[in-house]
Amino acid sequence: MSKDFRPSRLITAADLFGGRLKKHGVREIVMEGQDMQGWAAEMGLNLPEGALGGKMPGTTEYRRCLTDGTNYMWVEISSRGFVASIYCTISNDPDEILNAVAKEFDTDIISEHDVEFWEDYEGEVMEIRLSDFEKL
Repeated sequence: MSKDFRPSRLITAADLFGGRLKKHGVREIVMEGQDMQGWAAEMGLNLPEGALGGKMPGTTEYRRCLTDGTNYMWVEISSRGFVASIYCTISNDPDEILNAVAKEFDTDIISEHDVEFWEDYEGEVMEIRLSDFEKL
């Protein structure tokens, strides 16, 4: 299970991953893809053999990872180079990373549980999200 967030204004991936978050103790980490069983074991889940199949993708052009050294959050990047969403698994505490993004980029962070998350903002983000979804 995961929690999804997004900034209230457009932020380019180049800006987000350009080093500005380092002064807040947040940096990019390159993650390798791994099989679902390995991921479950890392999370401390004891699952029956074969319960989860497939592979979790690691860092890609459109999926990058931020860490505060303890927790991590995945950033989905639109085909136009904007941050489409920031999400984490339930086992991570997103506060430090989200606070760093909010402070550095002077933006609010909107949770998927907020109605505003699903509304269009600054004219383009829902279009970005829909155009990326249509490519799947």
